[in-house]
Amino acid sequence: MRASASKPDAAAAEFGPSTPRRVLPPHRRKGSSRRRAGPSPDVQDLAAERSSAPETRLDLSVLCRSKRSPPVFPLEVFGDRWAQWIREAAEAAACPVDYVVATLLPAASALIGHARWAEAWPGWQEPPHLWCAAVGHSGQGKSPGADLILRHVVPSIEARMVRDCGFKEDVQLAIPRAHASAFPANDVILPAEAFAELPTAPRFMESDLTIEKVAERMANAADTSAPITVPLTEEAAIQLEPFARQVQDWQSQSTGLMSSGLGKARGLVLRLSLVLEYLRWAAEEGMAPAPTEIGREALSAAIALVTSYFIPMAHRIYGDLASSTDDRAVETLARWIRQTEATEVYVRHLQRHERLQGLTTAVEIHRACRALVRAGWPSPLGRGSNNGRAKQVYRPTPTLAAAFAGVPY
Repeated sequence: MRASASKPDAAAAEFGPSTPRRVLPPHRRKGSSRRRAGPSPDVQDLAAERSSAPETRLDLSVLCRSKRSPPVFPLEVFGDRWAQWIREAAEAAACPVDYVVATLLPAASALIGHARWAEAWPGWQEPPHLWCAAVGHSGQGKSPGADLILRHVVPSIEARMVRDCGFKEDVQLAIPRAHASAFPANDVILPAEAFAELPTAPRFMESDLTIEKVAERMANAADTSAPITVPLTEEAAIQLEPFARQVQDWQSQSTGLMSSGLGKARGLVLRLSLVLEYLRWAAEEGMAPAPTEIGREALSAAIALVTSYFIPMAHRIYGDLASSTDDRAVETLARWIRQTEATEVYVRHLQRHERLQGLTTAVEIHRACRALVRAGWPSPLGRGSNNGRAKQVYRPTPTLAAAFAGVPY
């Protein structure tokens, strides 16, 4: 019996195997009210935003948004001769004068050592020791500024101190003495290094770097003699009192690290005044005796240095530690754009590949980009192409590219 093919079978024989029908979503069907010609609403909004946005002035302060502007170093506190030397040294090292002074002051205090202590009045004495730290980004000249002192000035002074203190003669005498004790009946002269340890310059290492501990160690390492106290003159002592009261008022209005730093300001001024007094004496012509008291000019210079530079710099450094997460993220993104010379900033690329600190989510990246848009760095959010898929992109403005043209990072 011959079987007749059903209609579906005939259709299958004529057109091949049946395939499931592709069903379009409702908004893409013909005649759908959601389908319309022209750009999508979000693209229209972006175009309107770009056309209506006023021209924004380029703000380069976002590169250091989490910091205050650094104070200008008051070179006049060193006197004319030292100020000129510091300027020339900074020019030779191609660095700010701050980085030269950051090494000069502690080096001068180390050369004074345990020999002199500053005295405000009986019962208040301070050793001359100073701790300074050069703060800055990589490549800003911190090491060249320090090398001028550490590689040239200090070794030259140490060599003169060895010669003046008879250390060289001790080394020369140690060689024949060691030879005679080792080979009393032998006329053969051997190198002293073969049997004797030559005297070495005294050095010590200390993990506790508080002023009091270092002063104690230096007193024990040097000799049993007490340091010579260098008191303030009567005029200088009178000038110190209002500054001490002012610092107490500042400290009462501060908290955290800033309060701790202000608590040390009075002692810092006293120690600085001693170092500045001896630096000025060292710059004088002739062979005048060493200062026996700290005058009003040296103390005024120390107060000016602390109030106009060190305290504002402490506010800057401690303020950076307390800056908001958003400010640090904006600065990080601005530095990335500056360093990579990016012409397009893709949100997904930053999120998946760069992984910058504080910029790991799309929300964080958009927030930082919008802040840079307000600063005139990139244009508002646009769309890029990713094999037919839209990408969210911010494009740095031509003004930004022109501002950094030819300027190395």
